[in-house]
This record gives sequence, C-alpha cells and structure tokens, in this order.
Amino acid sequence: MLKNNRYATNRVIILLVGLLFLGYCLLTVLPWNPTGYKFDLDSSWATALHVAFANRIQFGRDFVYTYGPYGFLQVDLFFKETYGFTFSFRCLIAIAVWAGLFRIGRHCASRRDGSIFFLIPVLFFFPNDPIWMDFFQFTVITLPLVLYFYLGKGMTPSLVLTIMTVALASLVKSTYLVICIFFIGAIAIDEIGRLKRIPQVASVYLAFMWVFWGIAAQDFANIPKYVVNSLEIISGFSSTMGLGGSNSEIFLYALSTGIFFVLVAFLRWKKDRWWGILPSLSLAVLFFVTFKGAFTRHDAHALQAFFDIIPVVSIFTALEWSSISKTGWSIGKKLKFPAMLAWGMSLLLLSMMGATVLNRYLNYSYKDFGVKIVQEISRKIPQAAKVISGTANLAAISEQNKDYVRGENPLPAIAGSVDLYPNEIGSIFAYDFDYKPRPVFQSFSAYTSKLARLNVEHLRQADAAKNIFFDIRPIDQRLGSFEDGLSWPEMLTLYDITQTEGRYLLLQRSDRPRQYELETIGEKLATLGEWINLDDANSVWGEVKLKPNFWGKLAKTALRLPHLYLEVETANGNRTQYTMLTDVMSEGFLLSPILSNRWDFLEFAIPNWQQTLARKKVKKFRIIAPGNNSWFYPSTYQLQLSQLQFPRQDRSRITGWQEASNRIIPEALNGVIIRTAIDGENTAGWMAHAPNKLTIEVGKKQQNLSFSFGILPKGVDQSLQENAGDGVEFRIITLESKNRQKILFSRQLQPRTNPEDRGIHRATIDLSQIDTQKLILETISGKNSRWDWSYWSNITAGRW
Repeated sequence: MLKNNRYATNRVIILLVGLLFLGYCLLTVLPWNPTGYKFDLDSSWATALHVAFANRIQFGRDFVYTYGPYGFLQVDLFFKETYGFTFSFRCLIAIAVWAGLFRIGRHCASRRDGSIFFLIPVLFFFPNDPIWMDFFQFTVITLPLVLYFYLGKGMTPSLVLTIMTVALASLVKSTYLVICIFFIGAIAIDEIGRLKRIPQVASVYLAFMWVFWGIAAQDFANIPKYVVNSLEIISGFSSTMGLGGSNSEIFLYALSTGIFFVLVAFLRWKKDRWWGILPSLSLAVLFFVTFKGAFTRHDAHALQAFFDIIPVVSIFTALEWSSISKTGWSIGKKLKFPAMLAWGMSLLLLSMMGATVLNRYLNYSYKDFGVKIVQEISRKIPQAAKVISGTANLAAISEQNKDYVRGENPLPAIAGSVDLYPNEIGSIFAYDFDYKPRPVFQSFSAYTSKLARLNVEHLRQADAAKNIFFDIRPIDQRLGSFEDGLSWPEMLTLYDITQTEGRYLLLQRSDRPRQYELETIGEKLATLGEWINLDDANSVWGEVKLKPNFWGKLAKTALRLPHLYLEVETANGNRTQYTMLTDVMSEGFLLSPILSNRWDFLEFAIPNWQQTLARKKVKKFRIIAPGNNSWFYPSTYQLQLSQLQFPRQDRSRITGWQEASNRIIPEALNGVIIRTAIDGENTAGWMAHAPNKLTIEVGKKQQNLSFSFGILPKGVDQSLQENAGDGVEFRIITLESKNRQKILFSRQLQPRTNPEDRGIHRATIDLSQIDTQKLILETISGKNSRWDWSYWSNITAGRW
C-alpha cells in the first residue's frame, strides 16, 4: 500500500513539474510582446524576412540571405500577415523543446546521481532579453542528437517532435541547415551501419522539410538554388565581414570547448568504440560553427560563445555525469587523473569566458544576467495575459512604430514597385509600397562576385523595381562602390534620377534606357604596396584579380580572412584607406572618382561632373597588406583599368537638383565620418561628438554658408537623466596666412541647463570677405564629454 502511495505521489509530482515546465516553455518562447517597424540596418533585414514570407518571395532565387523562408521566426516583430504563423510555429518549438528536455530530465532523475541539477542552467537560456531566438535555436537543434544517441533509438513522440523542429530550423537560417545536415547525417550513418535499418530519422527530417517548404509557398524546383546560394553567402562572410577582437576570448573558448570535447569523445569511445565517434564529431561541428559565428566578426557576436554553448554543455554534462564522476586516467602506477577534474577545468574556463563577454558586450555580471532574466520573465506574464484576453492591441503599437519611421524618413508618394539601396529597407515597409527586392536585398551582403552579379542581372530584367530609393552608406570603412557598385552602371543607364528631396535620391525606370561602355585603358601585373598613377581620364573602372593563397584559404576556413586595404590619393591631396572586398573587385568597381554619398552619385550622373567632382578624382592608388596580412595573399595581382562612359542625364529634369547642388558634405580630419538621423530634418546629419573637427570646401564664388547644428535628443535625454554634461561649443574656422585661425562662427549649447539650447539650431555666415576655400567645423567639449552627441547638418553654400 505504501509503495502504491509513493508511486502515485511521484506521478503527481512528475505531472506538476511537467505542466510547470510546459508553461515556462510557452511563456518564454511564444512572441507575447512583439515590437513594430524600425529602419536601421539590422531591423531592416528582420522586417524584410516577415515581408518576404508574407509575399511568398522565393528564397534562393529572388531573395538571398543568411536566413531562409522561416527566418522571420527569429524576430519578435508584429506583422499582421505573419504573426499567426510566428505564434503557431513558436508554439511547436516550445512543445518540442518541452518534450525533449522533459524526457532528458526524467532520465537523469531516474538515475538518482544528481545529474538532473545540471539541467537547471538551461532554463536561463530560453528566449528572454538578452537571449535571442537565434541563440536558443542551438539548444533546439541539439535535442534529437542527444535523444537518439543517449536515450534510445526508437522513434518516440519526443524524438519525432524534435526532428520536426530541426527540419524547421534548417529553413530558418543557413547556419542551422549546415549543423542539422551533420547531425542528421551522423544519426543516419548509425541507423544504416549499426542498426541495419532504413534511416528513419533522416526520412522524417526530409519529409518535414518538404512539408515546411510547401507551407512557405516555395517552389520545390528552387531548392538547389536555395542550398547553393546559402552556402555562397556563408562562405563569403568569412572572407569579407571579419572583425578582430580580444584574443583572450578566443583562447578561453577554444581551450574550454576543446577539453570538453576530448572528455566526451573519450567517454563515448569507452562506451561505444568507433560508433561513439558519431555523437562526438557532431558536438565538434557545433562547437566549430559557434566558434566561427562568435569570432569571425568579433564584436557582440562573441556572445554566441556563451549563449549558444552553455545549454549544450549542460545537457551533455547531465547525460554523461555518471561516467564523468566514475572515470579517470591512470598516470604511471600510482596516480590517477579523474575525468571530473578535466570537466571542472573546462567549466571554469568556460565560466571565465562567459564572464568576459557578458561584461564586455552587455556590461553584465553573472548576477546582473540572472536578475535580468528573472525580470524579463516576470514582464512576460502580464503581457501574455493581455494577448490571451485580446487586450494587447499589438496592431496599434505596430502603427505607432510605422508613424515614427515615416516621420524619420519622409518618402514621396509613388506608383509601381520599389526597392531601396543600400541597407535601410525598413523605411519603405512603413509606407506599404509594393516591395520588389533585388536578390541580395541589402548591399553590404553582396560581398562576393556571384552575389553582386545576381543583383546586376536582376536590374536588367523587365520586372525589376520601377522605383529605387538610393543612397551610399558603406559599412566597415569600405569604398562605396564595393557595396552593389557593380550595379551602378545599370542604375545610371536604366534609371533616371527624378527627385533629390529627403534622405534618398529617387531613381525611376527610364522610358529611354541608355547604354554604357567600358573601354580598356590599361592592364598590368602589379605588386602589393606599389603605387599606380592614374591619368586625368574620365571615370575609371577597375578590375583586380587577387585571390588568397593556401594560407589565406586556411585562415578563412579556420576563422576569418585577414583584410587588404585600397589606399587612394585624391586630387585634393587626401589619402584614405578602404577595406577591400577582393572577390567583388574581380568583377569590377568604380575607382575614380570616389563617390562617398548620394550627392556625389547625383553629380556623377549629370554632364558637368568633372568640375563638381574634380577634387574626388583619384590621382594614384595602391593595395596594401598591413602587418602579417601579406602572408595570406600572393605578392602580385592582375589589374585592368577601363573608362566608364555613358550618356549623362539632363539636370533640369531632376526635382530639387539646384538645392542639392549647393549642399556640402564634410570630411573627417581623422578617422571616418559618421552619418546620423536628425529628428525634424529631411536629411542625415554628420556626427561631430565633441571634441571633433570636420572640414568642408566651398566654391570661390559662394558668398554665404548656411547650416544646422545641435546635440542629438538621445544625448540630451541621457544628460538630463544623469545630470551630467557641460555642453558643446560649435565653431567654424578659416585658416589665414601663417596658419593663423580666424573664427567665423561660435555658439555654445548647454541643453542640460538651458531648454532653449535643445533641438535644431540654424545659422548663416558671410563668406564674402575670406579667400580660402577650406573651412574647419569644430566642436569643443567641456570637462565631461560623455553625452556631447553633437552634429552638423544641411550645410549649403550660396550667394546673397
């Protein structure tokens, strides 16, 4: 009787724990509090994924990115056409994770060795800010692997559910597809070789991938293109998007995961011999993919090394704990090295790495992180209640965000399909335009010759966008023509620039398309570091054939390809270095003149460009390999130079051309100039975070200079909250003879203490009495410059 009562009590406890855990999974995974539209680079691709799914755009053919047709599931945005899908598929993921982890938990609890406690950390890595769905997916795709190899090889409901979510994850992101292929492949090899059966897991996986592909209204004939182009964009990332970071983080990650992998591999070998290699290699693949994701672009991406790995290590530890606690290696006749010590070393190093990345990129301690997770969970409870009760009013929140985007980015009413260059495509979604994307829909991602060529071929098609909003805003100190610059000749001949107002040029498909020609003017085998002089020719188109050598390819595979730089000297004497995209440059790019912004592009499209862009013509250039980067490339490269010739546009047909021709773009005395959005202005401004100096050049016939200036509202808000900041002095200076400075304008702003100093300020100064064409725009800080987010904007020169 007592035994039956104990059994019944245990059943009740298991049921209650299971229900509580299911509730936790649903609370954390489902999109209870989605946000609305935004228009920055990252928010734009997130929104585009929702739009692409809603519009049934074909991935791999018409839409090429690191994410697949279900990529929208990664981002909690409210988009009325996709929110129901997001909620439903997230519900599937939550239930599958619950089923998988609950089964693992019951297995560990039944062993009564305390291993179940190692699953507790996993609960802190469910989707809660700052844990994104991107991080959580690594836990999701690991579950079928461990369920199969550790808990039994029958097709249980929990295994089938997790296979479904792995099939879904494979269509969420290309990285997951690669990992899942390895995982499912390892299971298939075990089924065929060890169990002597048809690979059931692989069959279920492929069947559900087929189903999900169909639900997304994707063409089944398009699957090969999806796979091939996904691999292309993954491969190009390591070559072009690399960014250095802390070597200590890399060392701690590699050492900690290396020790853990060796430990698991040894335990699997001891238990299953050669068959134990399969789960061990699968774990190694996951560690390596995470390593690449975290440290190829070594900024906040490094958080992946912590958020992706801790749950996986916790699950493997729980499942291997009975072996870890009992196993050791004999050293000589008397000494024994316990496996638990190796596990402890791995965990210590992983904890050190986690503490480092949390502090560096989120400014969190472990305590802060735990408190943040608890706070986020508690915030979700009332929001979930609102969604369930129908009082959340998510549509209104979304509309408010769209209103904000429209206010920041006023765009003209136009008819016909629309695309936007280069990256902030979120702007056009707020207007409900007919979105017709180029295949690589953000220019910074067209970083291989094949990807750039896809966009060129798209523009040549009759169904390409009828309207293009255009600007030049390269990332990572790239030359503007490295980001979809291969498409510029098509834009300049197949489209007409029709408007200049606002933050973008408006290009519209021409009724009278023109033709461009590339006339070869020289070929040469050049050497790294060698200066190449350019004659005063027309616009120069360059092609550089320079591929990494064996060591470069090895570095690319292992982590990232070191950068080369294109150094140019322009007619005004400035020297600038640009991060090279060698594969894109092999197809061709505009080398001279240097087009840095949309106003340069506008001037280049009209007849008198040689006068207006004279100072931006390249006099000479060279390719340099800083430090030891030359080890990864051949010492010579093939160079071909051509003249780009095409009929120019009639400026009189461009609305706002006269105003645009007077607008001046400043240049940074040191570093790179940074654009920023200015509330209340129809254009971007130029960050001048004090202390800072920018330079501008004005024409000899100009008699006045008008401009706007101020401190960004976010900086003012932070200054008020912290009661910090002592204002900024704005100066415009001219250099007279013997380098003596003459102050033409000076104004002190202290918005923290003086409300009248907040917002946008405008001024005009007299230039009629000065001889120099070069002016310095200077911002001067006080003792505390933390929130001195100063800027200049709308700089124009004219006549009285």
